[in-house]
Amino acid sequence: MILISDVLDTYPTTPGPWAKGGVIAIPPGKPFIGAESTNNFVGWFNAPASSQVVRSSSASGHIEGTIDLIETFGYIPPRLYMAVVAYNTGDGGQIVWQAPNPDGSLNQVVAADEFVVLNTAALRDDDADGILDLTDPAKGLTLDIGKTRTDQSH
Repeated sequence: MILISDVLDTYPTTPGPWAKGGVIAIPPGKPFIGAESTNNFVGWFNAPASSQVVRSSSASGHIEGTIDLIETFGYIPPRLYMAVVAYNTGDGGQIVWQAPNPDGSLNQVVAADEFVVLNTAALRDDDADGILDLTDPAKGLTLDIGKTRTDQSH
């Protein structure tokens, strides 16, 4: 599951979406992508109909999606908060993996410090050339929002 929000709660109290266990630090009703590992289902929830999502043909592959921020939130938020969480399949399923996960625990809580913060200014493409302005080498700017993962156990 990919969680996305324009705000974070100080204390995680929202039940896991899609009838999953645990609690998350974003208010109810925020958009997320849900996918099932036992079949090829993938879809946006709490998102505009124009939102798109795709997944690889393998149940253990990747998923990705696009969403219109203004249509979703009513404005372009200065920051987006995102987390990826894998749950056991059934209703009430518990968290079995999450990213980011700064302390490595699976305590059934997706806390505020367990979301990636993305400044939406990094998403601008003012000249509409298909290259994000802050990552366009021709503009002399680069953006690195990821870390190299050396542990391949997940």
